[in-house]
Amino acid sequence: MAPILRPEHHRLTQKERLHSLPVPILAITGNIGSGKSTVTALLKEKYAISSLNADTLIKKLYEKEEVLEKLWKHFPSYFSPQKSLDFSKLRHIFFAPENKEKKEELEQILYSFLPKIFLEEYEKLEAPQYLFYDIPLLFEKKLNPLVDRIVLVFSSQQKLLERAKTRDNVPLDIIEQILTQQLSPEIKRPLSDFIVENEGTLEDLQNQIVSLGKFLFL
Repeated sequence: MAPILRPEHHRLTQKERLHSLPVPILAITGNIGSGKSTVTALLKEKYAISSLNADTLIKKLYEKEEVLEKLWKHFPSYFSPQKSLDFSKLRHIFFAPENKEKKEELEQILYSFLPKIFLEEYEKLEAPQYLFYDIPLLFEKKLNPLVDRIVLVFSSQQKLLERAKTRDNVPLDIIEQILTQQLSPEIKRPLSDFIVENEGTLEDLQNQIVSLGKFLFL
């Protein structure tokens, strides 16, 4: 059973909260390669917390017929003759500077479906008392005022590049392009409630998870 969240972390009302969620949202954010997923996994292991992952929700959207139909209407050239989405072409929208308008249009379509799938996946969690939300672009999309608390997973630029390249097997130039679209971790630090410094060993990280637990839970 997950521990009880301290009352002071119930910062928002349901109406003020992202997607009008009835329980506090504790955002876990950080740049690509910072270790957000590892922090979330360690929290689950130690405290049995409930969580959602923004990247996973987006992937689920690509499986929805209504989403694919809308994408087909706007981006038919990104589909194969069999009408299956070509993700290699789709990725090019996000990383090529000349595709800025297409990227904004694609994001607008996807984000219009995001509240629905967010709430659908939340309902599957069997009424948690609070929700951890792994969301990389929290600050970039200006969603930070809509969550109750923010946990920033911080790593140096060198560590970010090393981890992202090793973990995702993505070319270095693509990783660097992603990082240029994300705010610097140094900008995010003063806007966050708790900083997890992910620069050392797994044991170091586990010790910080204990400190985070003391900060958040009774």
